[in-house]
Amino acid sequence: MRNRDEKLRDEWGSKGNKVELEAQMEQMALDNEILKQENHDISHRLEQCQLQDQLKMQYECSASYVTINELETLVE
Repeated sequence: MRNRDEKLRDEWGSKGNKVELEAQMEQMALDNEILKQENHDISHRLEQCQLQDQLKMQYECSASYVTINELETLVE
């Protein structure tokens, strides 16, 4: 009798663990998707910042180039 009860308890425990593990896996999959989206958003913002910095540098360089040309003209 004791052996049969132990088997039933073990079997129920295994099923309970399986359900719990499946729930944990589902939660981990959801967390993974959230992290992927956050990573995508951060990467997009970084790319936008880099483009803005590049445009700013181009503008500053072109303004400096104009100033240099004006000064060279004055020197000549």
